[in-house]
Amino acid sequence: MVYYLRSNNLIVSINSKGAEIASVKCNELEYIWQAKADVWPRHAPFYFPL
Repeated sequence: MVYYLRSNNLIVSINSKGAEIASVKCNELEYIWQAKADVWPRHAPFYFPL
């Protein structure tokens, strides 16, 4: 399940599995990696550095 938090200019989507932040958009600009399968198929920005 995906949960959304919205305000006037900001939309945040959070996956219920692991509470992973999948998207942060402000004024149509995306701030979170969109999980391109051919590069790195994850979203969470907290994996690096290991």
